[in-house]
Amino acid sequence: MDAEKGKAATGMVVYAALLWLYDQLDQLEEVADPSKDKEGLSLEAVRERQRVRKRKGLDSDF
Repeated sequence: MDAEKGKAATGMVVYAALLWLYDQLDQLEEVADPSKDKEGLSLEAVRERQRVRKRKGLDSDF
């Protein structure tokens, strides 16, 4: 089986089916939780846009 060999081309569905088979499907939720993705969160923080100018208050003088 490709999943047992660790082939990169193995689809996520195969891994989900194996987790279901072994009654470990709840672990898939942890893998897919973006709040637990430390690397993704750090990359997002680096790419976050920074304001060049401070935002001015609204002026209602017409």
